[in-house]
Amino acid sequence: MILVKDNKGWLLLLIAVFLGITTSCRKDSSAPAGGGGINPGAYKLSYPDSVIYPLGEQVNVQIISPVTAKTGTYSAFPEGLDMDPVTGNINVHESETGIRYRVYFTSTDNSIKDSTLLTMSGLNYLDGVYKINAADSVLNPVYNAVIGNAVAGVNNGSLFDEGGGCGSNGCAVNVNDAKVNLAQTVRNGTFGAIPVNGANKDFTLNFRINDRSQKGGNKTKIKIFYFKTINDVTPQVWALLNGRNGTVINSFNNSNNTAIQGSTAGNITNSALTGKGRRPPCIVILSQ
Repeated sequence: MILVKDNKGWLLLLIAVFLGITTSCRKDSSAPAGGGGINPGAYKLSYPDSVIYPLGEQVNVQIISPVTAKTGTYSAFPEGLDMDPVTGNINVHESETGIRYRVYFTSTDNSIKDSTLLTMSGLNYLDGVYKINAADSVLNPVYNAVIGNAVAGVNNGSLFDEGGGCGSNGCAVNVNDAKVNLAQTVRNGTFGAIPVNGANKDFTLNFRINDRSQKGGNKTKIKIFYFKTINDVTPQVWALLNGRNGTVINSFNNSNNTAIQGSTAGNITNSALTGKGRRPPCIVILSQ
């Protein structure tokens, strides 16, 4: 499903599967090929921590490695993790942050398979469709790939839109909490004095978070489209949104959502992974 937001709250438009929630289960297309079931008892894939904090310019190169090295092949879903497929080493600086990945290992004879979840700390935004009408519609940041997670260091050392890459180009980002006022973004003339259907812009949000990253420089990109009504959204934009299906992995922080989590991309065998990358987040604004 695609999220549609207006001044009355969240409405659900049943256009396509979204947030990795599926109505039917089929084999995980991102899992390593070669047959054989998951055999975590033979080898447990893990990294020093389940959440990796980019240190930005504080270090020249930031590499993390599997706790135990094993001969085989390493891969990850979704795209965005800069990983050596032979060693499993991950280059943090070259990886997309604010995303939770499923990292896979397969032995050379396909007899051993295991996987683990790994989060690259940072900010991201959910793809979706937002109706602004006369009310302000606010896009909330997702911190450390958990929906509803409070962003660390707000009003306590964290910096958002450093350098004004968003604000100076019309994207109304709150520099205190990284929330994006979509209605104000339109009022700023970002898409022209009289916006036309299909107008779109890309923005780069530079930020520093007062957490274990020690305020190391980080960034995320945002792509925003403008349309008058939902009927004006082009097939190409729907295809872009629908192409992200299944790429939000176990992003719910409510313990009661276990049934939903069981059919997300975080599930090794029962997920439907049709999407590839998560960047940039794709936001569609509707004026009515």
